[in-house]
Amino acid sequence: MLDTYGSGLRAASAASGASEIWDPDPVMLGRLSAAFTDSDLRDAVVAWTLGGERLRPGSQAVLDTFGRLVRGGLEVPPEAHLNAGARLLTEVVRHAAPPRAGYPLAVMAWLAWWRGEGARADVLLQQCLQDDPGNSLGRLLTEALDGGVRPGWALPDPTLATGLR
Repeated sequence: MLDTYGSGLRAASAASGASEIWDPDPVMLGRLSAAFTDSDLRDAVVAWTLGGERLRPGSQAVLDTFGRLVRGGLEVPPEAHLNAGARLLTEVVRHAAPPRAGYPLAVMAWLAWWRGEGARADVLLQQCLQDDPGNSLGRLLTEALDGGVRPGWALPDPTLATGLR
């Protein structure tokens, strides 16, 4: 399914520069929607979308990426990559039957949070949890937002703080 997601990213990226409307394959979108129920795959998609690097589902590298999302140290990928991810995920959600939209909405919320769009992340999380109240990925980000957790790139530079002592 990561190959399918990668194909979708490439297609969404190519279509973003074209003047015509992107019409993705609904079968691909349905497969991706169903695949988001697998937590290892879903976490790998979040890591790839936000970190820009494809990683093996269930690997320590995926967990490390999540850690760097909040602690810092994860480089923000090119804007075109983030835009392609947002475009693909939007299409997955549009084609998903309830409650299959919950996890793609949660991934979209993580992407919005990573981009510094807290209000958008909150709206997407509300939609996610309305679609799927037990959505673990959505609940995790909700707790992070409620706790005021910022993306790692938005944290103050620790070298500046030590210089003030």
